[in-house]
Amino acid sequence: MPGTRITYAIGRLVLWSARPGVVYGEGAVLRAAPAGPLAIADPRVAPYGAAARRVLERLGVLAAWQPHLVQGKASARPTSSWPPATRRSASSRCRR
Repeated sequence: MPGTRITYAIGRLVLWSARPGVVYGEGAVLRAAPAGPLAIADPRVAPYGAAARRVLERLGVLAAWQPHLVQGKASARPTSSWPPATRRSASSRCRR
């Protein structure tokens, strides 16, 4: 409906690795040949996933990275695990 759109969040994409020295500068690691998986949110349901794909497209590296993209499925079902489980085993979450 006209006039009903609002901005509910403003954020930034982050390129991160658990291994020190992999990510540096302006994301040069994305321009190199893929050496492992790259996790992004599912672009069909998550704005940051769509933004990550656009970055890869604009860098001209999406085709190279496409086989290495790993996408989370949980963002498509945000209420399935709400509230988040804390210190409970998987079996205790299933008994409801």
